[in-house]
Amino acid sequence: MFGKQFSVTFTIDTPEATATPGQLVEFSGKITNNADKQGVYLNGIVANSTNPDLTTDPSAFFQLPSRLNLGESEEGKIFSVMIAKTTLAGDYTGIVQIQGGTNKDSNDDLGDAITYIVHVIK
Repeated sequence: MFGKQFSVTFTIDTPEATATPGQLVEFSGKITNNADKQGVYLNGIVANSTNPDLTTDPSAFFQLPSRLNLGESEEGKIFSVMIAKTTLAGDYTGIVQIQGGTNKDSNDDLGDAITYIVHVIK
């Protein structure tokens, strides 16, 4: 897998959040290029929820630098999740995956996909 080859580490600061219907939850994290040979382009993000009442918005990711040189890290907001006002109480999961590669057109998975949980309470 590309992410393993280039040693990209992706973490979410707090992969669990608690919120009420109608709220926006923001997830922050850190992306590190641990490679010893070259930089890596951060070209995209795939973020999905298991519940259609939770809408993921990856636009914060595109505010980060588009490339990490050797040993560089970037921290900040990665994506957000909007909880519809009609969402029932419960625990909902989603998966987020960073994509990129050796050039600005690459869309290989970088690092491991991360599962996040939103606890919706009334």
